[in-house]
Amino acid sequence: MKTTQNTVLITGGGSGIGFEIAKAFTAFGNIVIITGRNKDRLEYAASKIPGVATIQCDVTKQDDVENLVRIINNQFSSLNVVVNNAGQVFVHELTGGRKIFPQASEEILTNYLSTLRLNEEFL
Repeated sequence: MKTTQNTVLITGGGSGIGFEIAKAFTAFGNIVIITGRNKDRLEYAASKIPGVATIQCDVTKQDDVENLVRIINNQFSSLNVVVNNAGQVFVHELTGGRKIFPQASEEILTNYLSTLRLNEEFL
């Protein structure tokens, strides 16, 4: 993969691994756009990574994804790299009377189905 002169979208880029990936791509002179659910995290990330663009987006919400695609197509039409980093994980215990299906469903939506939807929309 060419590591310079790209336009890179990183979901879940406001913290953790996504934040570090954004720093690395920016250091190589790429145009970098990060997304996330939390506006404060995105603003903090932007203050630490000069030149990074932020778009608040919850990849589990169809309207947010459609808005993200619209913004990318209008403002960053040279997009050629997508890092599907948004994700979440819960600790599940099958005992104790607690239902795990809702959290497991949320994980699958975020970690798998949302990735499919986002990539499908861009392609």
